[in-house]
Amino acid sequence: MSDYVITAKGSKLLGEPSAVADFLESWANHPIERIRPNKYGFGEPIGQSFDAKSCHVAASEWFGSGRAVMLERTMKPKFLVDLEWRNELGKDTRMFPWGCVLWLDKSATDTEAEALLDFLVEKLDPVFAYATTEDDEKEKHFARYKDRVGTIEKYVGLEVGDQLPGVYWRTYLGKWTEDMIGGRDAIHQLTCDVTHMPNGIMIKPFEDSEDACSKAASLKEAEVIESLGRSIFFSIASFDLTTMKVDEQTAEAIEQAVAASKS
Repeated sequence: MSDYVITAKGSKLLGEPSAVADFLESWANHPIERIRPNKYGFGEPIGQSFDAKSCHVAASEWFGSGRAVMLERTMKPKFLVDLEWRNELGKDTRMFPWGCVLWLDKSATDTEAEALLDFLVEKLDPVFAYATTEDDEKEKHFARYKDRVGTIEKYVGLEVGDQLPGVYWRTYLGKWTEDMIGGRDAIHQLTCDVTHMPNGIMIKPFEDSEDACSKAASLKEAEVIESLGRSIFFSIASFDLTTMKVDEQTAEAIEQAVAASKS
């Protein structure tokens, strides 16, 4: 099994100092010790101590610097957190640019992974969130295209906008996303496990994360997608790879630079 990836997208609370302070303090004091970070910083290497005594300092430095903060747990189960935050929201043109991505070592249990996802949902109130394995995310979002300047590789379809990224081992729909799919009447059609939360719902198509990428899991996810509406969700199979192509002007500049380096 590959590592877990846990993502919470679209949280205005990350722009509010009081919410950030509460978020960090709650994480530093989380009742499950094995999912607490112990380091923070503003880029790698992450070297500053993070605990109940230093979390307010971290929050103050975060807003004082105007930079995105990173959190880390260096003991098992190890994890790394990249908090997507900018001092001015308008600088990012994405519909929901604030959120976080957490990479959790596979030595963690499904229970711990779910606890982390539930914590992020509770504290950040995202519009969309999910937990799955890195292999599953790669299978659904990694695209490769070869053009005149070489092979372009990147993850696509991960943003929330006209479409949702997909359905995963655990998929959370916040209030905005619920409205996008037609409200809770659409959710009532689902035959898989669904947990109602204060500001949204958690969809659980299959039980164990290790089954992600399997045929059985894919069929369960497909059932959810078909029920809620296929057009609402991103599909790597329908993605237009030519949109990754480098424009002619940039391609010519790259070719000229390569030729000059060889002469």
